[in-house]
Amino acid sequence: SINPFNNWANHLNLFVVDKIGDQPLPLSRLFAKSVLKFAACSCASFSNDEEWVKPFGLRLFKPFQNLIFMPGNIKSHDCCFFDEEIGLKVSVFENSNEVVIAFGAIGSGHTELSEDRNKAVTERQAETVQANLLGRTPGLYEEASKVVSFLMRSPSLAGKKMAVCGQSFGGSIAEYVGLSLRIDAYCFNAVLLGAGLSRRIPE
Repeated sequence: SINPFNNWANHLNLFVVDKIGDQPLPLSRLFAKSVLKFAACSCASFSNDEEWVKPFGLRLFKPFQNLIFMPGNIKSHDCCFFDEEIGLKVSVFENSNEVVIAFGAIGSGHTELSEDRNKAVTERQAETVQANLLGRTPGLYEEASKVVSFLMRSPSLAGKKMAVCGQSFGGSIAEYVGLSLRIDAYCFNAVLLGAGLSRRIPE
């Protein structure tokens, strides 16, 4: 089923896969094909595994290798942008004409950190989810929006069709960024946006 999210702008593609009784909701091949690429990017982001996206003609963008450095605390790593302080992981996948930006789910920092450090970051990510659901406005969401705005202006990525995606925690970030910047967002099993963040989204 398609969740219109209060009939907000049509540019946001927010899908909720549901069940009818005990039977999965049937998806057409065309519909499935249109979203599988973004599901693959969401999976690839968790593990920095490019094999997920190769069948869709995408490759993992290497921030450090491409000398893309963000302002603020988010760092350019080999396979993603990562802010350990707030637990924001941003992976970029591209080909000659499109860019897909995926936000990491809770625990996705395991590729960037030791087990102990990732445990602390995972706890902060869970606290961010809780704050969002309680109606607060965690800064991570606005930071993610700034990262995407920066990437949209980057000479190596500018001019390409751009979309954001994520699952669970990452899906809620993609939802916020997509609505805020008016770009396509594919959100899988996304954590709901709370009242505080919803109010910050432009009309």
